[in-house]
Amino acid sequence: MALLDELRNASDAKFKEMLDQFVTNLIPEIKDSAGKGYSGYQIKLNVPNDSRSILFNNPNFLSELQKDERLEGLKISIDKKVVKSILGTSWTERYLHINWTNK
Repeated sequence: MALLDELRNASDAKFKEMLDQFVTNLIPEIKDSAGKGYSGYQIKLNVPNDSRSILFNNPNFLSELQKDERLEGLKISIDKKVVKSILGTSWTERYLHINWTNK
């Protein structure tokens, strides 16, 4: 059981590290967006070969992001959109939405 605990602890620590770095980099982007007059910010989560996919696919990603004190007061959600091609195939895209208005 010791190995299992060690692996889980290492995974949890890396998740927390990646989340902290993500939020640190996100804050200037949100401020820039607000400075341009926008009331929200959107990030596509399922981008092929994105190194952050490990973070985005973690089942705790949204809840931990919502708990982060640096993002207090912001409405944070993940939305899914089904996209259909002209050939009839379809796929689901996931987006992280961050909103700072009460409308």
